[in-house]
Amino acid sequence: MKKANSFLFLSEGFKPVLMIAIFAIMMILFTDQLLLSMTTLFILAVTLFLFRNPERILEHFESAAIISVCDGIVSNIETLECSGKIKGECLKITVVNRMIDTAVLRAPFNGTFALNNTKRGVQLALHSGKAMTLNEQSKIMFVQDKNEENKMVVKHYLNRFNLPLAIYPTVGDRVEAGSSYGFILHGTINIFVPASVRLDIKRGDELKAGETALGYFYN
Repeated sequence: MKKANSFLFLSEGFKPVLMIAIFAIMMILFTDQLLLSMTTLFILAVTLFLFRNPERILEHFESAAIISVCDGIVSNIETLECSGKIKGECLKITVVNRMIDTAVLRAPFNGTFALNNTKRGVQLALHSGKAMTLNEQSKIMFVQDKNEENKMVVKHYLNRFNLPLAIYPTVGDRVEAGSSYGFILHGTINIFVPASVRLDIKRGDELKAGETALGYFYN
C-alpha cells in the first residue's frame, strides 16, 4: 500500500486562499457589513474546495495496473490508428475534468516521465472548433518500469476562465504510481494506451485520480 501526497490543498491555491482570507478577516474585524463578510467567507470556502488535495491511497496495486491520472467523467472511448509515441492500434480515453473534481494529476504507474510538450495559449470554450488547437495544453508520456514497451501518452487541454496548467516533473524523472505530477483546474484529458490494454472502465464512469484502475497492460 502506498500513500500519495497528503497536503490539505495544492500549492497553486496558496496565493488566492491567502489573499481571500486576509480580505475576509479585514471585513469581519473592521466593517459591520455582515452580508459582505459572509459572501467573502463563502468565496474562501469555494476556493479551498477547488484547490483541495484529498489523500488517495493505492490498495492492492498490481504491477500491470494503469491508474487514472485525473478525476472526471469518461466521455468517450475509441480505437484509433496511432503513429506517434504509441504506434499501431491504440485506445483513446477522453475524460472531462469538471470544476467539482479535484485538480490534482497523478502518475498512472511506476515508471519514467519521458515527454513534456507544454504549450501556453488562449482559453476558449472546449466545444469551440479551435479550442484543441489554440488552448493551453500539454502532451506528456509515461514509460513503465516493468516493460519499456508499455507507455501512456496524456494530452491535457485547458478550458476557459482558468489558471495555467502545471506539470511538475522534468523529462527523465522517475515517478511512482499515485504521486502528484501536475495541476489542471478544469479541462479535458485524452489518454492514449496500446490497444492490447484490457480496460476496466466504460463510458460514463466516474474516475478518481490515484484510485480508479483504468485497465491492465497485457505484457
